[in-house]
This record gives sequence, structure tokens and C-alpha cells, in this order.
Amino acid sequence: MSQSNFPISFDSKTYAKWHEKTFPQDKNLLYQIDQLRDKLFYKAKSDLVVLNALLKALFTNLEKEYRRENNIDTSFQTPLANLLKDNKDSGYREKLFKGTTSIVEKMWRKNNQDNPQFSFSKIETQMTDLVRTEIICKSLDACKFLSDKLNSVAFNSREGKIKELFNQKIDRIESEPELKMASGYFAYHSLIYFNSGLIVEVQIHSSLSSSWRKLSHDLYKTTRLSPIVSHDYGSIESRIISLGHLLHIADFELDRLEKEFNQLTFSKS
Repeated sequence: MSQSNFPISFDSKTYAKWHEKTFPQDKNLLYQIDQLRDKLFYKAKSDLVVLNALLKALFTNLEKEYRRENNIDTSFQTPLANLLKDNKDSGYREKLFKGTTSIVEKMWRKNNQDNPQFSFSKIETQMTDLVRTEIICKSLDACKFLSDKLNSVAFNSREGKIKELFNQKIDRIESEPELKMASGYFAYHSLIYFNSGLIVEVQIHSSLSSSWRKLSHDLYKTTRLSPIVSHDYGSIESRIISLGHLLHIADFELDRLEKEFNQLTFSKS
């Protein structure tokens, strides 16, 4: 396939025209994506209810496990329950599902190469963040702990409601670190693969980095369309990225200090 007339800068309508010429089967691309999102809104709800129940039960167990292993308390929280019972459904749709423009933009980035192959038919299986939520942990160490426990293999030793929900509804869970030195982004991501075919991305991050993440995400949305050529001294971009690194250090030190303080207190008692 040719890259002739490929839009160098992103505009959803301009890209859609190019895409429809390159992939004739994807006629009315924007409408097809809107229809796909509408389908997801309803298809995903029952699986998200299961995920919420699974996380609720898992959090109770893992907070106790973390306490036993580290001798300090931690907490895991997710906005999923509140979004699922959003009376107006606006929070459910806007915060849990990737928007049409974002989907088109990601297709534009995936096809910005010599041999474009990302057609509409690949969206549901290869764009794994169409449905996404988050978990906020007390520390980055707790994020790592939770990420490790969320991997499919960790469920083999579990019993009761947690294992029952997992076996009935979920095919597998894959967790991995998202530690990006270039952007200052330090978190963990889990992909939940449901038996229904739905994929949900769960971003796991610390409470210390919560406010920073919004700024960094806005910066990311800007720079992925117009990459930063150089980082100037004192620029907003440089400060946001540097703050991410400082928060990473602060996260580590707060966690280490709490563990050391508790050990010292325990040894004196």
C-alpha cells in the first residue's frame, strides 16, 4: 500500500479520508468507530461489574498480605465502582472508554510507516486501551506488589470468590511495569482479557503521582503529535518530565523511610 498523500500532521477528518482510500473496506470510518464505541458501552458493562467485584475482593486480601510482608499498611482504590453507578452515564462513557478522536489518532500513528496495515478490523483486538480504568496505591512499591499479584499465575493459589470470578469470566491477566525514563512516567499496567473478548487496561499508579499524571498525559497528547526537538531550561515540558523523576525518588524514599521507621520502632519495643 502506498503512503502517497499521507497526512503529516493529524486531523481526524483528513486522516479518515486517506484511510478510506487506503482501506476501501473501511468506508465511513468515523461512523464505524462511533458504532463500535456504542457497542462497547453496553458489551463492557457486565464484564466491568465483574472486574469491580474482583478488585474489591482482591484489595481486601492484598492489603492484609502487604501488611504481613512489609509490616506497614497500604491501600488500593479504584474509581470503577463510582463510574459504573454514574446516574447520568457521562462519567462511565467519558472516563472508561477511549474517545473517537483518540482512536483515529492512534490509527494515524500506527499507519505512519511505509507499509500501513492497521485497518478498522484490528481495533478491537490490537488496540488494548479502548476500555481503561485505574488503581491508585499508597506507594509505587505497593503498585509493584499489586501488579505482581494481578498476573494470571498469582490466581492459581487463591480460593473462594476471587478465584471463582477469575475462572468464570477472565481468560488471563498480563501485568508489566511502565517505567519510562524519557517522559518521567513510572507506573504499572495490567491487561485484563475477558472470555467475552473484551480487553480492559488497568493503570496502576501511586497517590503521590496522581496530580502529575494529568499534566503528563496532556503533555503526552501534545508531543505525540508534535515531538519536542529540544528541552529548554525551565520550559514547562522539561519541568513536568523532571517532576516525574523527582516524584519517583520521593515515592521510593517515603516507602523506604516508613519501613525503616517501623523496623526501628519494633526493635525498641
